Amino acid sequence: MFEENVKNWLEKNGFVDLEVVDDDEFMYDIDNKVIYTGVVSTSEGIWFEQFESDHGMKITGIIPEVLAFLHEVGHYCTVDNFGNNDREDDNLNKFFIDMIENSHDRMIKYWNLPMEFAANMWVVDFVNNNIDAVKELCDMWEVCE
Repeated sequence: MFEENVKNWLEKNGFVDLEVVDDDEFMYDIDNKVIYTGVVSTSEGIWFEQFESDHGMKITGIIPEVLAFLHEVGHYCTVDNFGNNDREDDNLNKFFIDMIENSHDRMIKYWNLPMEFAANMWVVDFVNNNIDAVKELCDMWEVCE
């Protein structure tokens, strides 16, 4: 039911060729246009909301899982801005970033990777210009989760 509700929300908001799979973590599969949904840790949620706020998001208190989901939609919407070499560099950098022990330093480096930053800035723009759609998604997420 959850996946169907999210898929309907995506289609209603113009994202017609994306699939949704409920999973353990959030991820966007570029090749198959599938968004995997999951759980966001409390510290990641706080950091995520702070990042978005620092970069101009006008509303606060959005459920961290909704921000994470929108971030994955942001990858879908911004992926064509990057070539294959950019994607390879991004994946290689993520490998090295995962080795950083300090979680704060790891998050800063991760969110500043070009593809991650682009997805986050897409979230800021989408939230600021589609508040009703975001509220609908938040309401649906709370009921379904």
